[in-house]
Amino acid sequence: MTPRRWADATVVFNTRLQALSHKSGHHTVNKHPRALLDKLGEVEPRIIQRIADKNYKSAKGSTTFWTTHCNAVSFVKLEAGSPGNHKKVYCSDGFKPKLTGDSVAPWPLPAGIFTDGIHFHPFSFLAQVREVYDRLILDRVQHKDLNLEHDVFLKLLEARLDVDGPSGNALFRTFEAFTIPAEDMAPGDLTVVYSTHTY
Repeated sequence: MTPRRWADATVVFNTRLQALSHKSGHHTVNKHPRALLDKLGEVEPRIIQRIADKNYKSAKGSTTFWTTHCNAVSFVKLEAGSPGNHKKVYCSDGFKPKLTGDSVAPWPLPAGIFTDGIHFHPFSFLAQVREVYDRLILDRVQHKDLNLEHDVFLKLLEARLDVDGPSGNALFRTFEAFTIPAEDMAPGDLTVVYSTHTY
């Protein structure tokens, strides 16, 4: 699934969770998309093992629960190629899965910052900086309540942000494997070389 679909699925999950908690009288906490991914990582091997062993019995001897859940998703690929799946050279967020001589970005990044595994779009990047700033500072949203893409974007910033001592400017170190398309260049300098790196 694409990052956007995980975020959408989390909204649906939290809506149903709140409805069930209201009905039962129990208090629940909304889940973050990362929590759902982590839980999927725990449950998926158990489901695969049960399918392989054809063992659908629960601790009480019933087969209803595990049969239903093990057959919820088909393991057969029905479509020729989902646009959310990995391409040969780049991921659904436009980033290369493997880079030579450079670190890898966390996944999934917001769409539009990287494209085709070769382009970096600084205006999309700056728009994301502004969007995350607005959410955290102006809207006073807790970090734990950010969507998955914003959370990952902050990790990217943390890993590649440097501060120029004399000027105090915050600089984002670009990835060497990506170029800025000519149509994304604006009057004035978007990039600067500092301490042998391009920012």
